Amino acid sequence: MKESTIGARIREFRMKKGITQVELSKGICTPSMISQIEADRARPSYRVLAGIAERLDVAMEYLLKDLHLDMEVTSKFKMALGMVYAGQYLSAIPLLEEVREQANGQISWMDLMMELGVCYLETGRGKQATEIFQEVQESALLGKEQERLVRVLMLLGDAALRGKEYTLALFHTSRALEAFGEIEDGATTVRLELLTQMAAIYQKMGKAEEAVRYYMEAVLFCEGVEDLEQKGNLYLQIAVTAHRQQKYELAEEYSTKALALLSEVKEQEKAMDWKRQLVLLRKDSQGDSVRHLVEMAEQYEKRNDLARAGEVYADLAALCLDSQKNDEAGAFSEKARLMLPHDHQAVGKVYRVLGLLQFGRGELEKGWKYLQQAMTIFEKHDLLAEMEEVALKLAGVLEQQGEYQEALRIVNGLHVTMVGKLQERGIVL
Repeated sequence: MKESTIGARIREFRMKKGITQVELSKGICTPSMISQIEADRARPSYRVLAGIAERLDVAMEYLLKDLHLDMEVTSKFKMALGMVYAGQYLSAIPLLEEVREQANGQISWMDLMMELGVCYLETGRGKQATEIFQEVQESALLGKEQERLVRVLMLLGDAALRGKEYTLALFHTSRALEAFGEIEDGATTVRLELLTQMAAIYQKMGKAEEAVRYYMEAVLFCEGVEDLEQKGNLYLQIAVTAHRQQKYELAEEYSTKALALLSEVKEQEKAMDWKRQLVLLRKDSQGDSVRHLVEMAEQYEKRNDLARAGEVYADLAALCLDSQKNDEAGAFSEKARLMLPHDHQAVGKVYRVLGLLQFGRGELEKGWKYLQQAMTIFEKHDLLAEMEEVALKLAGVLEQQGEYQEALRIVNGLHVTMVGKLQERGIVL
């Protein structure tokens, strides 16, 4: 694009879309404001700019790409903050980088770097984020800024968790909890975040008991939290983790609590995901569970969200296998395979179902191949509990067939493989 101002670019996109300034302004600002913005006589706020981008069907980062915004540093920083709070991390990065070069003490260096680090983290650039957080950590230690130290240690833990460096994630998050303990009247929400992050790390490490302990401790601090979605998600995580530990009463208690808050979830995608997990956990009756999940899968198909539909069909296959409806399990498995990318984590569930179906038919070689594929996918996605579940289910099937030595050999082999992979990441079970 030859034009180099925000006003000229907005005008160009508006003309391409074939709408008037009045049509563009509707529900966003006045037509006069659009006229002034396009003439570069007024600068749009983040709210106005976000509205314009949505109306023009253009991503914010593309609207701002390669533009030099003639704005004072503080205004530019405020606009970037608006983008960060709205989750427009990619769009915020160029602005924050410009502020970084121009600030000259006008903006808190640590505030700026923290926001920039978060943007890098949320856009998958974990290495750059970690380097920034380490700089902030050093400054916070030197300046004895305890609250800042807690926050940056938590972010370092989050970055390590996303990078599958679990022992490092545990180290940083544990330090953050220790630092938080030195703050008088520390914010409850921060403690809640730290506890749930500790639980998530232990869950990824395959240490369900420790995960439940931290989730339960988090519950003590969430009763007064107004964010019902956050509270409900915590209840759901406790239910899922407890169920894997076969603590069914605890799982039922917290799935019931999560269910009570389901209506408060505003985001449709998140609400449907909650509902799906709750159906799988509660299993009020096999028929009802299957019916609910089929309806959910069909809703996703109507919206052409095939990946989500495939995930639900994979859940259906596993559910039918558990209730010995082998034909339905096979049919749902095939539906899921058609809809999902070959390395999607839900395909691991599908291969597990297909493997166990083959074992049930006496086709040990085919079953073993499917289960190897399941283990490969679960390993790729660090689904340690699922890896263990494959081994246990396989052992159960072989024992039923009287293949005790074969069951022991395969389970031991899978266990050695899993432990070896964990040790490569510094995790010792």
